[in-house]
Amino acid sequence: MRIITKICMALAFTILGVFVYPEISHSQLVSGSLAPLFTLKGLDNKTFNLGVMKDKPLTILYFFDMGSQSSEKGLNSLNALARKHKMDISVWAITAAPREKVAQFAAMHGVAFAILPDDENVNALYQARQILPVVCIISTGLKIAYYEQGWRPTTETKLTELIEQVLKTQAKLDRGKSVPIIKPPPKPPVSVPPKPQVPVPVGSPTPLPAPEPVQSGLTDPTTGMAFMPVKGGCFEMRSPLGENMPGQEVCVKDFSMGKYEVTVGEYRKFTKATGGNYPQWEEVGSKYNVNTGSDNHYRKLKNALTDDRNPVVGISWFNAVAFADWLSRQSGGRVYRLPSEAEWEYSCRSGGKDFKYCGGDAVDAVAWNSANSGGTTHRVGQKSANGLGLYDMGGNVWEWMDIDGAGTSDQKQDLQGPAKSSTRVIRGGGWDSDPVNAFSYVREFVTPGIRSKDLGFRLILQDPD
Repeated sequence: MRIITKICMALAFTILGVFVYPEISHSQLVSGSLAPLFTLKGLDNKTFNLGVMKDKPLTILYFFDMGSQSSEKGLNSLNALARKHKMDISVWAITAAPREKVAQFAAMHGVAFAILPDDENVNALYQARQILPVVCIISTGLKIAYYEQGWRPTTETKLTELIEQVLKTQAKLDRGKSVPIIKPPPKPPVSVPPKPQVPVPVGSPTPLPAPEPVQSGLTDPTTGMAFMPVKGGCFEMRSPLGENMPGQEVCVKDFSMGKYEVTVGEYRKFTKATGGNYPQWEEVGSKYNVNTGSDNHYRKLKNALTDDRNPVVGISWFNAVAFADWLSRQSGGRVYRLPSEAEWEYSCRSGGKDFKYCGGDAVDAVAWNSANSGGTTHRVGQKSANGLGLYDMGGNVWEWMDIDGAGTSDQKQDLQGPAKSSTRVIRGGGWDSDPVNAFSYVREFVTPGIRSKDLGFRLILQDPD
């Protein structure tokens, strides 16, 4: 009887082996061993074949459970590392959840790498079933550089140190490679007549090329807020999953965008007129009140917090909507509101142009961030404007978005779809954020009632239909 049982079990495992990957023992997943190969399909049906990553400096496999708090911590840490080293590392987050739930999870979290449904039982290859999350770092040649089950307080430190160490080693190897220099044959000399010299008065500055003209905008009579016209059109709105992920064509109608973020002086006209919707740092009885409260959250901004030309902070989504509604009532027919994500990104990228940041590819020229802000907000309009004459679309303060889909055409809707009732989207990054948060595609989900020292907003003036 025992012999028959063993034969049946052997046949069962043989049959199952046709359909699933064989189990790999933990002892095989050690530093220096070859990583087991696999192929998965992404949410957009793109193929992710580990075999083609053999020449990449670092590939990180992250097996996780969507309902686990430790998995969530690891995902956030990896997201920060992926944004910092996005040109040098690839992260594949793999989960055994159903494909439709994975798609919802990916849309909600907006991480900078692919989240893959494990349709092929890859977790068995990497012993990622009972203990999650599992981290496996693979270096050049598909060799395992690091493997760990579970996310501990020291895991992020280990990952950061290992990533930097491997990348430094790879850089040294790259510098050591000899590259043959092929000199082109010499060209015959060409006789060029000298250009006539135009006398320039001593002390005269060298003339610069004239910038492209920017249309003059409108001014709101109640607050003095300036708006710049934005001609509608269609563009490829980038995926929140990353710069190199496929986007979707979206169309927006004509509108006018706030030239600057709403300032302290402009917002205080609203609170003075209505006696409500105060910023968190001015609320009577709030522990965050800068004069009477016990919490120093806003005091760190010092004079910048109350400067009339600095962007107002400590504003919830509800406060921002209330301000827009009040301003619309004062205008006698004009409609002010928060921008949709499509309108915001279209404006950020100067009419949908292929810019990394809001106005170009050099972050320090257009955005205040944690690397250049000195730990505070700054008066609006101090950095360079983008091609539409808009300032601080990236950096200074994060900006609230309206419910997605507003302002888009009937044919091509906003890529992100309707906002969830319990969350809203903020974009642009802030003075206290890493420079990568100023990327034109980065978005964060937060609750609409949240208020913070680096969170503000700007409005659009909706064109009449």
